[in-house]
Amino acid sequence: MQNNIFKTVFIGLSICSVLFSCANEEKDLPISEIYLDIPEGGYEIKVNDTIVISPKITYDYGSSYTWLLDDEIISTDKDYKLIPKELNTFNYTFIVENQRGTVSREIFAQSMYNSDFEDLTLEKDTFSVGTVGTTQFSSGLLSFEVNGDPKETSSFDGFVYSDITGSNTNVLYQLYGEYRSTDDYDSENYVVLGLNDPNKHGTITTLDSEDHLFKSMYVNNTYYNYTAIEQGIGSIEKFGGTEGTDPDWFKMIINGYDTAGTLKGTVEFYLADHTAITNKDDYTIREWTNVDLTELGYISRIEISFLSTDIFNGEMLTPAYVCIDNIKVID
Repeated sequence: MQNNIFKTVFIGLSICSVLFSCANEEKDLPISEIYLDIPEGGYEIKVNDTIVISPKITYDYGSSYTWLLDDEIISTDKDYKLIPKELNTFNYTFIVENQRGTVSREIFAQSMYNSDFEDLTLEKDTFSVGTVGTTQFSSGLLSFEVNGDPKETSSFDGFVYSDITGSNTNVLYQLYGEYRSTDDYDSENYVVLGLNDPNKHGTITTLDSEDHLFKSMYVNNTYYNYTAIEQGIGSIEKFGGTEGTDPDWFKMIINGYDTAGTLKGTVEFYLADHTAITNKDDYTIREWTNVDLTELGYISRIEISFLSTDIFNGEMLTPAYVCIDNIKVID
């Protein structure tokens, strides 16, 4: 009987010791931290797409979670699923509470229409305007003007969509293909604006004919343009001239108009600039480069044209082509 009592007391003390030890260990744990791999500027998501925000939390024991949107509770789950139905911005606060304290993280997300052209079907290494004789094609919230047959470059002014990269003996492929794409740029399709008449412009319009705020787009030189600028092709002399000292440049001009036809803003972007004091600072764009469009304001139409220093008898000799991708509309 005494042995049984002794065993019972011993077991009880052992349990208390373990519980006391666990309590001390839990008490000694540091306060939790919240980790999220948030892109610079916050999350971007297409309208009607889905994104799941999944925070990683250190020392996540006995925790409760709260999601606030504009200071109102919208969820008590650890992960949050966002499915935007319209253009909007979302200012979230994610809160973690446990015995060791409370931590929070501000999270910004923005829904948008993104013309990334992945909704357009292309065979590998080809370009297209869609139906023969079409005057436009669309992607996202935007419509892209087509005038003529892109295979007849001497009379074509407008956009094609393409998935061609790098050199090809076919001149059409060089005209309608990006110079190159890097591993960190994740895109299959894009558009190319080509103007036979460099005095004309390419037109992009909103499908709903309403004024919207454009955030940005990516641009790149075509393979043909890059080669013409850096090496020269036929009567097109390379930038810098034979001595490499001519101050040459080639730029695209992006004008934005509202529904009333008023010019609201202009953005200029140099696709090549060989005007630096030293040649090592000259450049020709050869990778996808982001262009900020917010200065255009609220618009329903974009017109893109080109200017260059390479002019003969009043006519620009630099090929009037540019690759464009990921045109984002945010409001």
